[in-house]
Amino acid sequence: MWTAWCYLAAGLVVIGVYYLLGPDGQNAVYVGVGSSATAAAALAAARAAGRARLIWLAFAAGLGLTVAADTVFDYSLEPYTTPAVSDYLYLLGYIPLAGGVLLLVRARVGVDRAAAIVDAAIAATAIALVEWVYVTAPLVARREASVAAESILLAYPALDVVLLLTLSRFLVGRPSRNPSYWLVTAAVLAWVIADQGNAVTPAIDVTASWADVFWLASYLLWGAAALLPPSLEPGEDVAARSPALSRWRVSPLVPALAAVPVIAGIEASHGRASHLAALAIGAGALVVLVVVRVFGLLAAAEELRRSEHRARAEAEQSRRVLAERNRRLEELDSLKDRFVASVRHELRTPLTSILGNVELALEDAEAAGAGSLRRSLRVIARNAERLAALIDDLLFVAQAREQEVALSLEPVDVAGLALGSVEAFSAAASRQQTELVLRADAPAPRVLADPLRIGQLLDTVIDNALKFTRAGRVEVRVRRHGDGALIEVADTGIGVGAEDGRQLFEPFYRGANAIASGVRGTGLGLSIAGTIVQAHGGTIELAGGPSRGTVCTITLPAAPPRSREVG
Repeated sequence: MWTAWCYLAAGLVVIGVYYLLGPDGQNAVYVGVGSSATAAAALAAARAAGRARLIWLAFAAGLGLTVAADTVFDYSLEPYTTPAVSDYLYLLGYIPLAGGVLLLVRARVGVDRAAAIVDAAIAATAIALVEWVYVTAPLVARREASVAAESILLAYPALDVVLLLTLSRFLVGRPSRNPSYWLVTAAVLAWVIADQGNAVTPAIDVTASWADVFWLASYLLWGAAALLPPSLEPGEDVAARSPALSRWRVSPLVPALAAVPVIAGIEASHGRASHLAALAIGAGALVVLVVVRVFGLLAAAEELRRSEHRARAEAEQSRRVLAERNRRLEELDSLKDRFVASVRHELRTPLTSILGNVELALEDAEAAGAGSLRRSLRVIARNAERLAALIDDLLFVAQAREQEVALSLEPVDVAGLALGSVEAFSAAASRQQTELVLRADAPAPRVLADPLRIGQLLDTVIDNALKFTRAGRVEVRVRRHGDGALIEVADTGIGVGAEDGRQLFEPFYRGANAIASGVRGTGLGLSIAGTIVQAHGGTIELAGGPSRGTVCTITLPAAPPRSREVG
């Protein structure tokens, strides 16, 4: 980056020195500056790839032919006459330069679009009109002695127009952030200005002139663009693919459309009327192009309207499909809840009868001293109680989804309830060689809650911790938390996976670690715990990781946010 700017700064100093030198020194400066730009373009071509390489090869070839023409012109021993060898070299140099600019525009703008072509045609028409009125027509009027000489003089402005026409596509696009594009654009414009100035000069001046500043600046700008990394990497101009009239397109189009009235005003102020035909042709061409552009905008607007209509129709169709699917899901969910409630009712009644008869059978077995029968009946009773607990869980979940959980609120000693749960699970913890301990603040926190539901909550989370902990430790902690209570149940079990998250509180969901470890369960425990905590206006969270244990944290406010007490 700094190399390019230093090169440009040094070149500007050389241009200043140029006018202090004699003819021989000026010739050396011309050839030296042009050769440096050619070498920079060749270096950029060697570093680039794909289309960027072709662009810089074309620029290097064009600059090389121009430097050769400068050398022949400056150091020829024959007096200059038109046409000369240097003229042919200059004109040949235009071809690769215009080709490089065309490749540059194609790389920048991308695929041709009708709107971009019309915009470029408007700018090109204005350029051609100005060129004809102020450069080409005066040259034709001079009537040079030689047809070849007149043809050469007309060829320079004509090829300048070709350069500007190829560049006009870039001028109506969105500005690039790559400074190389702007330097090349400035180089082409400086080149054209110098040529136009030289063309309107009555005679070719072999000494230094003002046009030399622009020719030398053009060399320097091309060389600086070649030294910038990355140099002219292809990038598509999205604006050129769109029919919209952005401010970047309007900026060059406004002066282009104003070309005819401005030229007409200038000619009228000087009392000339010799270009009326050209102005009429130019005005007609611009009118046609503007009409085409307007129709393009109207067509684009209509297509946009149709696209919006299609999008709205598709969105409405998607909304209807989604609404229908949601309705069906709600029906299925309701059907599931009714099924669970019905199953609970149909199972609970015979199960109650089974439990009652088992109790009677146990009393008879104890009276008869039938030990084997007693053991079998206890197994039946234990499994029947487990089944009854599962049915109660299903009913609780179904009721919680249908309506709010009803609470019988009263002041509750949370630590006392926790102690009761710990004592109830102590035997089970001892059987699996797990240490179960309780740590509670003194005085114990008290909250307004349903003691039955809080006891169920504590039983659920402690049972869950013991279920996933073997030969480890489960610690229950009860602390004050503001005006409420904080309960933590920490274990050293298998932990929870990071992918499970809040899904663990969904009914029937079981974590990946639980499934992999083969621990049996229904996936209802944490769902029930979450429902109870939510009914009391508290929070419940699980933290931990695989093989790192789990901490279940529960917060309970001093009282539920609004009464859910059973009347």
